[in-house]
Amino acid sequence: MTVPWRRVDDTVFPMSPWTVRLGHAIRDDVDRGGAEAVSAAVSIVAGTSSLGPRVPADRAAVDATEQALGISATARPLYAYVGDLNPSLGTVGLVMDRSWCRELTGVTRCDSGGLGGRRGGFAALTESEALAALGALSFAGATLASWDVEFATEIDASYPATEAYVTGAEPDVTAWTDARATCVRKAEAPRDRRLWTWEARLGTGPQVDEIVALVLSPAASKQFAALVERDPEVDIPDRVKILTGDIDAEGSHFHTPRVRAVLGGA
Repeated sequence: MTVPWRRVDDTVFPMSPWTVRLGHAIRDDVDRGGAEAVSAAVSIVAGTSSLGPRVPADRAAVDATEQALGISATARPLYAYVGDLNPSLGTVGLVMDRSWCRELTGVTRCDSGGLGGRRGGFAALTESEALAALGALSFAGATLASWDVEFATEIDASYPATEAYVTGAEPDVTAWTDARATCVRKAEAPRDRRLWTWEARLGTGPQVDEIVALVLSPAASKQFAALVERDPEVDIPDRVKILTGDIDAEGSHFHTPRVRAVLGGA
């Protein structure tokens, strides 16, 4: 497989399916500026608390999906995207090393809740089609060990380079035979990348040394600066990159070259 190279901040690094990291967004239910989420993330990065399962924003979709996947309501997993942070799921992001995958309980080739709940572009499927696709597109039990090979194979076949997947480019679905292809073709542009971005489910939070970066929306970045000013003893390990997303006419996003580079393995 050809390994593409990209220059980011004067650093040359290889981006391949095997270096793509996991992203988890922390939602702030109190203040959309991110104060609650920033405090929670800083505590996790500093090692004074652990990342754990959270109450889903779309309870109906998640409950239906977890039931279909055989996930116990008393042992809910943590969710992460492989190579993405989605600002609609939280104002603060954590990027974790691939080694966190030692805690995998399942993987799906797209957003499982969106698929199981037929949200957004997944509404192109009937309920029975969505449930059948959820099983066909998911890895668990005996098949779980092969997920990373299948991920690498899909990227090699459907994208010009791993960078295209990490930056959210649409895949070439002409050879796809699963339900995602139907959803991608029928969805209106711009298409939500959750239709094809892989999702990982994990049994426990990452170890502190598996946290690679703290990623803040512009509003959350201001909250972080205020937190540091109030408490000079805020302890972010030197190895953890602190990155800021951007904002445009469509709102806050984490789609900056540096954020994407770190998600890709830089």
